[in-house]
This record gives sequence, structure tokens and C-alpha cells, in this order.
Amino acid sequence: MNIRSKFHRRIANISALTVAATLLTACATTGAGLTQNMTGEQMQKRAVERSSARWKALTDKRYSDSFGYLSDASKLGITASEYGAGMQRMGVVAAVVEGATCDVDSCAVKSHVTLPIYIKNVGARLQTLAAEERWVLNNGELWLIRP
Repeated sequence: MNIRSKFHRRIANISALTVAATLLTACATTGAGLTQNMTGEQMQKRAVERSSARWKALTDKRYSDSFGYLSDASKLGITASEYGAGMQRMGVVAAVVEGATCDVDSCAVKSHVTLPIYIKNVGARLQTLAAEERWVLNNGELWLIRP
């Protein structure tokens, strides 16, 4: 077997695992009963708490803690150290969570995030940008879907 066919087989296997994990997560997050004990307002509050804690971990450079907020499907194909390296390069300085809107099994959380934007021949300038995250309910807890 040549190197090229091994490479293609590996890519196919990774793709199949990713699809399977996504489907399993989708099945788990649509389960009836997970939200029966949680009102929409409670779910919104929890989404804001979890998102705020994750952003706090990033601004404190606790990247492995931030990785812990990701859904199982979002963790596929990336290690905690690879994730941390990417977040470190992003260099989040501050984040303010504005609020959340939720449906039965997920929440959209809106935030304003301040990070350095590099401008050619000028250098880094802090910029505050709007961000929206998707959090899904799984096993009674909200987990971040990594874009």
C-alpha cells in the first residue's frame, strides 16, 4: 500500500468519525426530558454563566479550562494543547457577555470580545468585536459548539 492511499484512508476514517460524533451529539441534545426541569429563563442564565466563565478562563490564559467547556463533538480532531495554542494566538484581552436566547435544546450567546488586531506596518491595535456562540444542551448541561 502506498503512502497516498494510507493518507486518503486516514482522512476517510477521520471524516466518518466526525460525522458519527456529530450525529450522536445531535441525538443526545434533542432528548426529551433534559429541559423539563429548566425554564427558558434558567437556561439563559446558565448559558450566560458558562460563556462568562469560559471567556474568563481565556482572558486568564487558562486554556485547558476553556477547552473543558467544549462539547464532546467539538473536541474531536483537536487536543487541549492544540486548542490552547490557537486561543493563545487569538490573545483575548477582555470579553463581556451581553445575553443569551435559547430554544428547547440550545442557546445563542452574544458577547463583545476585545483582542489585538495586527495591522501591517502599524502593529497590534485592540479591537472589540461582536461574537456569537452556540451552546447545546447535553446530559443536563450546556456545552460550547466550536465553530
